[in-house]
Amino acid sequence: MRYFRILVALGVYLIVLAGCSQQIDTHVSAQVLESNLIDATITVQSNRTCDDLTLPNDTVVKRQSFGDNIWSCAFTVKKLPISDAQSIMDIIESALPGSTARLAISRNGSTFSVQGSLWLIDIKGAGCDGGSMPTICHTFEPSVTLTLGFPGKVTDGNGDIDGRLITWRVVFSYANSNPPHDTPQGTDIAAESIAVTSAARTAIIIGAGVVGLAVIVLLLWLVRTRRTRRQA
Repeated sequence: MRYFRILVALGVYLIVLAGCSQQIDTHVSAQVLESNLIDATITVQSNRTCDDLTLPNDTVVKRQSFGDNIWSCAFTVKKLPISDAQSIMDIIESALPGSTARLAISRNGSTFSVQGSLWLIDIKGAGCDGGSMPTICHTFEPSVTLTLGFPGKVTDGNGDIDGRLITWRVVFSYANSNPPHDTPQGTDIAAESIAVTSAARTAIIIGAGVVGLAVIVLLLWLVRTRRTRRQA
């Protein structure tokens, strides 16, 4: 009977402890344009309201909702200069207090270079008393996914590369934090991409036009030659 009570108490403890963990997801998808501008879509889950987040100028709020003590916010950013790429990461920092997010994008000739970092630490909500039998609370375990797209192929980087795209993903888990809330979890960010410049596109178009014209001239010459032979 005693062991039965212990097992029941342990089961209740595990159930309550599981209720203290709530996964929230943030997704940033940004397209770096040939014009050195950025178009981005951002979806954020946070215990902060959408109006309290740090947003770049001209950000459009597409939707916002509230449920299970979590705000879900979706934004779009259009024609943001690459020199202001950090303002995208400011949204993450304001949504997830205890996070540090850095992003710098530069261009040198035909090459885009990316440097930054994404680290999560001390991510938690209110309501956890820290005792041996915690009450129902909301301890947030966030995941952050950052995807960057470029006009040309990604040639190098420490993320998952797929042609012109590169993706980084960080998942914060208390199981991987020892002691809890004191072990940073994250990654540095680095990437390079060769841009498809306007000059290169112009050269390709002109070259294709010259080849096409040469083919047409050759066909006309062949037709004319056949007609001349038939008449002869």
